[in-house]
Amino acid sequence: RLAGLLEADARLHATLQERPQVLAGAREKLAPYIAQGRCTLEDADFLGEVAAGADVYVFSRVLHNWDDDSCRKILANCAAAMGPRSQLLIVERVMPDDRHPWLSRAFDVHMMIMTEGRERTAGEYEALLRPAGLRTLELRELAAEMRVLVAVPV
Repeated sequence: RLAGLLEADARLHATLQERPQVLAGAREKLAPYIAQGRCTLEDADFLGEVAAGADVYVFSRVLHNWDDDSCRKILANCAAAMGPRSQLLIVERVMPDDRHPWLSRAFDVHMMIMTEGRERTAGEYEALLRPAGLRTLELRELAAEMRVLVAVPV
């Protein structure tokens, strides 16, 4: 996903923060952008700290893997790293607050079985964002029930 963003816009510079086992695979895929100086890789655990100073932070299919307490910790760490104009993009299968399509329910059950996480509604994400000092700015629709929740510091 990060390679796609870097490919789409030559002005972008990115830092991928991940655990060592993930970085090993990412290094090969991102090699052209690393060579161009447009991408750096950092061994990190967002449950401990998120690097400060970015304009945009992206969690793509990350938070649904975690329980609510862990999500609050991750989001608080991200909020602490964000500047006043930074944005957080949460790319997830955000379930509608007012209806739950069959596919969303199936993925929710899958997440509960495979991880300690779950799919969440926009309202449930907002309830996780607020204690971290963040709020939803907008919710953008993508394909296949995927959405981008744009969050900003309060």
